[in-house]
Amino acid sequence: LDGVKAILTAMAMHVNAPTVQEHGCGALCNLAYNGESRRVISLEGGEKGIIAAMENHPMAVAVQKNCCGALWNLARGDHNQFVIADCGGIAAITGAMINHTYAVGMLVMACGALWNLASNNGANQKKIIKSGGYDALQAAIELHPAQGVLCENAMGALRSLGWKQNHSDDRNDSQPDEW
Repeated sequence: LDGVKAILTAMAMHVNAPTVQEHGCGALCNLAYNGESRRVISLEGGEKGIIAAMENHPMAVAVQKNCCGALWNLARGDHNQFVIADCGGIAAITGAMINHTYAVGMLVMACGALWNLASNNGANQKKIIKSGGYDALQAAIELHPAQGVLCENAMGALRSLGWKQNHSDDRNDSQPDEW
């Protein structure tokens, strides 16, 4: 897994090159699907590098898509959920959704990331609501009702949030057996 360090180093050296960020985050997305790789990416500070790419290239849809995909896979680990939130990942994901309301592929990844970040994590659920994530998830469904995977991820995230439309503090922290 020395490749993780090489990817993150290249991303840090070429912070102003969107294609390096795009492909670096794409590689991290693929690697983060594996549990051991998720651990190594986190140990190397990968969350910070991914979020920095999002912040440095907010209008580059391909960068945002791959970053959201990497965060989606990284957020499969409980520890990583907290690290991503602490590094500003929730705000970065929500910002990407607001900036790119018609980029369906990016929205699929962003909704998936919010879904994993919200799963059984009350602190992140509150951060998602405060960052405008609830509204961004609803907007994704309303703007793209024919996009099945997008709607599935957005509804999964809303379900994980467990918040009612009035944003009351009445949330359901349990996950159904079929998930």
